[in-house]
Amino acid sequence: SAAAPGPTAAAAIAATAAPRAGFWIRMGALFIDIVLISVIVSVLDTPDTFWIVALAGYGALMWKLKGTTIGGLVCGLKVVRRDGAELNWDTAIVRALGCFLSMVVAGLGFLWIVFDEDRQAWHDKIAGTLVVRTWSGSPTDTNFATAFGSIIDTGIAVPGVGASTFDPAAVDVNVHPTKREVRFSDN
Repeated sequence: SAAAPGPTAAAAIAATAAPRAGFWIRMGALFIDIVLISVIVSVLDTPDTFWIVALAGYGALMWKLKGTTIGGLVCGLKVVRRDGAELNWDTAIVRALGCFLSMVVAGLGFLWIVFDEDRQAWHDKIAGTLVVRTWSGSPTDTNFATAFGSIIDTGIAVPGVGASTFDPAAVDVNVHPTKREVRFSDN
């Protein structure tokens, strides 16, 4: 008889079943990474075209070591292999190089996320990866509260209106692999 999968294998398999990350949240994470790498590259005073190579190297390194990038951490995203296996160097490098293909054809490879059932970009298809949500975005989610706790606790200051408090119980976020709905209750 086959042995039950170990905790790492079970976690990897569970990750492949997590909700897929959509286009806008992935582009938000990418924007954060681009800003981060651009600042670092400008401080290092490197050639103007070096940032794209640095971005690819940073992506591959972070995907292998952490399963996500800084932008992915902020947005609650993780890169997992479609087969549930651990992300290895080969997969991370192929995915990073595949990003060039996704970008070079007028960004169509990235836009593919919108139309694909599994929300895969071309580089995800090439590398056999998925980008999944690691937290729901619900105010009751521990990761959400950690990331946005100061806003929830202190309220949001709106110029000309004053501070308005955010009631987590008034928001219901339903995350689905193909759509996202946000509903506000009338409490």
